[in-house]
Amino acid sequence: SLGDGMSLMSLLYASSRKTSDPDALPTTAATRKHVDSNDKAWWLFARFWFLIRVIFTTATEIFKSLLTVCFMRDTKTPLGKLGDEIRPRKIIHRK
Repeated sequence: SLGDGMSLMSLLYASSRKTSDPDALPTTAATRKHVDSNDKAWWLFARFWFLIRVIFTTATEIFKSLLTVCFMRDTKTPLGKLGDEIRPRKIIHRK
């Protein structure tokens, strides 16, 4: 498994190189140029909007789950025909 991990990391490393300069090392967050304040403001707005969407979606799903638990009823016969609950079936397995 160590060899598989090494080959996977080698593939990832090789695929992250630039096509214009294949001998150059891949750029990382530390080697990128500094982001100006306008891009930073846009990034903050995008993250804030994402956070609002996550909160809204989570609240909606919790509300739908609570409605389902409170008001949905299970069917009387979820499996089988009517009357099967009186004569329950048994499964016997012998070796």
